[in-house]
Order: sequence, then structure tokens, then C-alpha cells
Amino acid sequence: MINKSNKIRKITAMLMVVVCMFTLAGCNKKKASKTSDSKLSTKVLTIDKTSYTLGDLMYTLYMTESDIDSTVSYYNMFGMDYWDTVKEEGGTKQGTIQRAFFDTAIWIHVMEDQAKKAGYKVSDADKKEIKETAKSILDEMSDKYKKQTGFTQDYLESQMERESLAYDYYMDQLDKIKVEADDVKDEYPYEDYREYETAYIYVPTVDYDEEGNVKKLSKDKIAKAKKKIDSLFAKVQSGTSLKDAYNNDESIEYGTVPVVKDDEGMPAEFTKAALSLKNGEIYKSVVTTDDGYYIIKMKNNNVKENYEDTINTAINDEKEAKFEDTYQTLLKKYKYTEQESALKSLTLGNYAYEHKEDSELEDDHDHEHEEEEAVVQD
Repeated sequence: MINKSNKIRKITAMLMVVVCMFTLAGCNKKKASKTSDSKLSTKVLTIDKTSYTLGDLMYTLYMTESDIDSTVSYYNMFGMDYWDTVKEEGGTKQGTIQRAFFDTAIWIHVMEDQAKKAGYKVSDADKKEIKETAKSILDEMSDKYKKQTGFTQDYLESQMERESLAYDYYMDQLDKIKVEADDVKDEYPYEDYREYETAYIYVPTVDYDEEGNVKKLSKDKIAKAKKKIDSLFAKVQSGTSLKDAYNNDESIEYGTVPVVKDDEGMPAEFTKAALSLKNGEIYKSVVTTDDGYYIIKMKNNNVKENYEDTINTAINDEKEAKFEDTYQTLLKKYKYTEQESALKSLTLGNYAYEHKEDSELEDDHDHEHEEEEAVVQD
């Protein structure tokens, strides 16, 4: 059974991503496109007898862009333009997202249509939460940007209610598909996903410069680090707990970490030592790695949560794969026409952000400066 109780929470989470983006003026280095009223009224998709303009689907465009925001930000970190990147198989990321935009719009239409035919309704509780979320989005937008996107309270509520119906129907269809743990567990050996909850004390032998690059400490500092870890290890061996031995010393680190076989999250030497321990056991010696020294203690060497999460994800993935066949069959019952030329006239990469002109950014900076001065005077 797939849990649907947090449906609106998931939709809200997606919307909150967009809300955060609205406040990040100028994050994307592309020049902002102006979406005129005429462009908003341009027809971009027709499904059976229903025609959609860009304005009708602007919310879908926002969601499509926001889904890849972290990837875009990663490219920007290295001075690269994600949207103009050419793929190995040809074409640019612009084309990929345009395709995703149409696919998403069609999917929502089909799922919503099937939901309505099956008698689905948006619950009063969902409507209330949708109303509040739509308002929170608009509260973060300038009047200028509201006009540019065509976003209003009624518009956002209607789009979110469409998604709510589509989501409900989709989740119910997945729920009807029977996939058991035994159907997928052979691909996921328990020992490969078993977690080892490990406590540790760490004394570093490296430091980081302003750009985050690792640099080795001097021989003298490394010798002092070794002396410190040996002293701490002696205390632990005599019965002092790792936490008490740590004693809030800011020059070292104490904590717990889940370790998984073949996981590269921790140094290989750390993982190898941890996996050899019984519950409550402290590793026989200080563990030396490229970044420092560790004292390791096993708290629980058989945490099943990671494995269970992996199996549940695999079950859901299998259900989604099976439903995809059903969806493709269902899609053949709909006749749709895409006006790609209309979408290609727009520059993707500008619709999940509220861009500001340089003069507006300067005004914001001056306003913030005035507020700071007022606080100082008070």
C-alpha cells in the first residue's frame, strides 16, 4: 500500500522550491525573457478538444524548470550555461526541457481526465491547503512578476487542484499494481545495504583554504594530532565514553555516522574497521586515514532501515515501470498537437526565477543599507 497521506505536503514542497527561487534575484546568469500578454495567450498544446496557451501552462513550466534547479546551479558554479550545453546524442538542454514540459503537461491532462471520469474530487482539506500555499507564493512575488507570469490566486489554485486530482488518480493506480518485496529483493543483497551505526572521535590532519581545497597540516601539527588521539584512545580504553573523552573540545570532532558496505561516504579504512566490530566494541587501535585519526565504536551493527527503504523504493520503481506501459496504452486514446515553435521562441531558464534589472537590484541594496543605518541609529 502506497501512503498517500502526505500528498499535499509533497505538492507543497515542490511549490516551496519555486517560492525560494522567486527570492533569489539574478541567480541565473541568462538574460531574463519578457513574457508579454500576447505570448501568454499563444496556443502551445491541444489535446482532443482542449487547447492550452502558454499562460494556461505557465505553472507547469515553472515546475519543469524547478525540478532541475540544483543541476543548473551546479553548472553555474563552474561558469557553464546548462541550457546551451550540447548533449552527446545531439541537441541542447533547452530541447530536453521543452520535451519534458510537453510530456508533463500531457501527463497531467490525461491523469486529471481519467480522475474526473472516475468521479474523483478535490477534498475540502486539500483545497484549504492549496489555497494557503498559492497565497504564500503570491506573497513572495512582485506585482511586476505576477503580471509577467499571469499568476493569480485563482490561477494557482486551479492548477494545483488539477495536479491534486492527477496525483490522486496516479497513486491509486500504482496501489492496484501488486509488487512484493520477494519480487525485487534478489537484486538488493541485505549485506550490501545493512547499516552500521558508528560513533567516533576524529582528530584531523588536514585543513581547508578559503576555496575549500584540502591542505595537509605541517609535520609538527600532525605529530600533535597523533599525540592527542593516542591520549584520547587511552582514556577510552580505560572505560571513558567517547562523548566524555571528547569533552566539547572544538579542535576535534565527535559524532555518529551510518556506515554501509562499499559506501564512499567515509574513508575506506574507517569503513573496514567499523564493519568488523560487534555492538559496543571499540576498534583495537586508532584508525589512520588520509584526513586524520579516528577512534571508532560500534553502536548498532544491524540497522535495517536503509535496506527497507531501498526495497520500498525498488517496489515503487517497479510499480511505476509497470504503470508506464498502461499509460502509453492510455495515451493512444488521446489526440494531441504540440506547437513547439511557440515554446522555442522563449528562452528557458528564466521562469523559475524572478529576475531584476540592475537598477532594481541597486534600489534593493540601497533600501537594505538604509534599514541597517536605521537600526544602528536606534
